[in-house]
Amino acid sequence: EKQNFNAMSFNLVARPAIWKYFKAHWEDELYPELHDNMVVLNRLIRLGLSHYADYETLEDIRAFFMDRDQRGFDRGLLTALDHVQVRAAYRERDCDRTREWLASHGFLK
Repeated sequence: EKQNFNAMSFNLVARPAIWKYFKAHWEDELYPELHDNMVVLNRLIRLGLSHYADYETLEDIRAFFMDRDQRGFDRGLLTALDHVQVRAAYRERDCDRTREWLASHGFLK
């Protein structure tokens, strides 16, 4: 079940539900089940949270983990945050230009 986070995080429609589930079940399910295996927990966070591409989610992830013990998965969290930052910056910078190009080449109606 946990291994599906990464696969589902590629789905733009599923991402908000994944993050909502992640937050709702961190304390009672995800962390308790995985804290003894930091390799798996680190991978879950690094891969499951890296695909977001907006500043709102970036700040929400930061705020969620701010007061939590991050030992053992701190590097994965930093990697995920960095990926979201880069994706959000790219989206902000090139979204309009990309949309214009797609429209001018008949990919958008």
